Amino acid sequence: MYSLTEFVVATGSTTTAVSITTTATFHYVGATYIPGVVLCLFLQPYHSLQLQSSQDFTGTAVVADTPVAVLSGHTCVKVSAGFDFVVEQLFPMTAWGRSYVVPPNPLQTDVDFIYVVMDEDNTITYNTGSGNATVAMVAGEVQMFVVNRNSHLYISAVVAVQMVFFFSGLSWQDPFLLVVPPVTAHCTAFHFSSVPSQYNHAILIAPTPATATTTLNHWPDKTLALQAIRDTDFFWASITMSTTMQSTENSQVPIGLLVFGFQSHTGYGFPGLRASTPISLSCEDLVKKEEKENCKVSSIGSITIHVGNLTVTAVQSENGMVRVLYNWDDHLVIKVPAALSGKVCGMFGNNNGDPHDDALSPDGKQVWDIVELGRSGKVTSESSHCQDTCNGDCGRCRWDQVVTYRAETWCGKSSQHSGPFQSCHDTVSPNSYVKN
Repeated sequence: MYSLTEFVVATGSTTTAVSITTTATFHYVGATYIPGVVLCLFLQPYHSLQLQSSQDFTGTAVVADTPVAVLSGHTCVKVSAGFDFVVEQLFPMTAWGRSYVVPPNPLQTDVDFIYVVMDEDNTITYNTGSGNATVAMVAGEVQMFVVNRNSHLYISAVVAVQMVFFFSGLSWQDPFLLVVPPVTAHCTAFHFSSVPSQYNHAILIAPTPATATTTLNHWPDKTLALQAIRDTDFFWASITMSTTMQSTENSQVPIGLLVFGFQSHTGYGFPGLRASTPISLSCEDLVKKEEKENCKVSSIGSITIHVGNLTVTAVQSENGMVRVLYNWDDHLVIKVPAALSGKVCGMFGNNNGDPHDDALSPDGKQVWDIVELGRSGKVTSESSHCQDTCNGDCGRCRWDQVVTYRAETWCGKSSQHSGPFQSCHDTVSPNSYVKN
């Protein structure tokens, strides 16, 4: 059982059906599975399946009917110096991205490796500082890039891909894996702390507009020497971490952070921890009406619901504790489990089984008039165009606004005979959408 590739599938609170299409040969319950063969099984709640092989599992597909965790690694890997087991939890495909940037690693005196995998046949464009190049890939194929302390990697893809960074080790620093988050996962604030008895290091990634406004521990830091990443719109900086909790922020544009750590014959790496902002209200729902030329019909334009530390936005369907059904016009249904009975509030009731106490204003008073209920929940900052009632001659858009928004540079683009939506016209008429 020495020097084997491996991965683990772990389930949550429900029995899960899992199918695994392998790219390596392995043995399971007395049977041999070869590349291309599908293993189908049920995993009980909070159980896991570990598979190992002397061949490469890269490109193996794992599909489950409920959320699972997938960890990938190697029992013992050595490239040049230093060897150890490596393991990392992979991102689900919903968290993959189309754009990635990995700055130079100043701690590596040899070379490191970056692996990119995609789920469908397509191309990626990459840059390591010597201009752009494009490579074609097939589904499940892995593309390996070699980088050093003086080179970076920037990836741009047509479809979403996953990127994994492999620190190959040094004389006293063992290898490790790090799943790199895409640029779309960058955020405006990170918390990070050092691991005791380790040499801890962080690398900041910032787009060009952030170079003058990024702070450390909420203060400008003159020691933060940002360097340009050649042929990209990004900069990077090396941060030596202290023993106390640190933070890096930029209130204007998202930034990225990668954290490394070493001790004698150990090593680790992970993305920075996104800083969270406490929610000031325990329960709040914000509904914004859609502005239309025809004001006699009221339609919901957007809705956001805050319950404790949970935020729900209007979508057609969503897996989880709360399900939102919305016809994108005038009908909204929110389904919550019985476990939340009496624990929600707002314009949609408290879910305690008694419909007579659902119409409550934000201050908890019973409201019997539907117009008054709507008025009590009005969002002041976004209510300049809202009317509580509409009797007789209702307000309308000004004619100059109608002309502007019906133009082909705005909503009128949907009705262009040679426009991007022309193939939809036989099925859905664009006229009502242009008018509204």
